[in-house]
Amino acid sequence: MKKKIASALPLILIFITLASVNAQQSNSNKALKLFFEKVYLHIDREYYVLGDDIWYKAYLLNGQTNYPIYTSNNLYVELIAPDASVVFRNVSRLENGIANGDFKLTDSLSPGIYHIRAYTNWMRNFEVNFVYDREIKVGSKANTEATKTSILKGKTTVEKEAYRLQFYPEGGSLVAGVSCNM
Repeated sequence: MKKKIASALPLILIFITLASVNAQQSNSNKALKLFFEKVYLHIDREYYVLGDDIWYKAYLLNGQTNYPIYTSNNLYVELIAPDASVVFRNVSRLENGIANGDFKLTDSLSPGIYHIRAYTNWMRNFEVNFVYDREIKVGSKANTEATKTSILKGKTTVEKEAYRLQFYPEGGSLVAGVSCNM
């Protein structure tokens, strides 16, 4: 009986060693699967006038690798007033990590500095470091012709400015005799 146990002992030790190594590998694989979502919102400008539309395109990324991920389905995008109240909230459907949407800046809003915030439900489990937040400035329609609205310390001032139109060649270089896009 002792010979059978003595001959089986090396096999038992090998089995225990392999099981512990396998357990360590599975724990390390679980640690690698932890990820953080990050949102980037692409908007066309930082200055808006009441009555404008704020169009956005959102990208959902892995916070560690900055590669697109497709884990969440809904993206919450909020327009936040200067008094920190949520003015509008859109729920945009994420398809392949991309979402689109817009906000209509109604005339009932007051001019000032607003924020656009975007997040997923998963992101609410973590700190606000991964929540997208961007400041935009909203002015009033003081003159429908060429006006430029600037916001200084919460006050709105209107300055007239002539429009300037410029055309640039695609790629940055214009070569005589070679066709290119402008």
